[in-house]
Amino acid sequence: MTFQKKAINNISAGSASRRLLAMVLAFMMTLTGISAYVAATDLRGIMSYAGTADVSADQEMRGMWVSMYDYPSYKTTDPGALMVMTDNILNNCKDMGINAIFLQVRPYGDAIYPSAIFPWSQTITGTQGLAPSGGFDPLEYWVDEAHARGMQLHAWINPYR
Repeated sequence: MTFQKKAINNISAGSASRRLLAMVLAFMMTLTGISAYVAATDLRGIMSYAGTADVSADQEMRGMWVSMYDYPSYKTTDPGALMVMTDNILNNCKDMGINAIFLQVRPYGDAIYPSAIFPWSQTITGTQGLAPSGGFDPLEYWVDEAHARGMQLHAWINPYR
């Protein structure tokens, strides 16, 4: 377990204010380029802390950031390999009770989806502008598979690179 995961787990186990701190820590680690892959936080305590009513577990957002460092685990143009990597991450998230994925879709001014404006991301295939084989769209697959598991998928862009 990495230092970041241990810190988040230790902070998240405490009071509502500690949970809020865990969310801020996860967000700051993400902004600074540190992967916050396991930044899931129980928001029920934060909502109570803010003075609103508790929500049920199926209504609260339990999110996971999936960055360019987490997906893909290796660069490839093979759609089958990209699908297996996606399925592994989504299955692990589902098993942990995650219901929302924040997927980095524009890491370096490029994109992990077909675009007339942005080239294909080097984080997918290893070469900026090189698409996965067979017209495969990783973002479309992520959306379909997350929804099939009852999870939300939020696109995360990095506008500063």
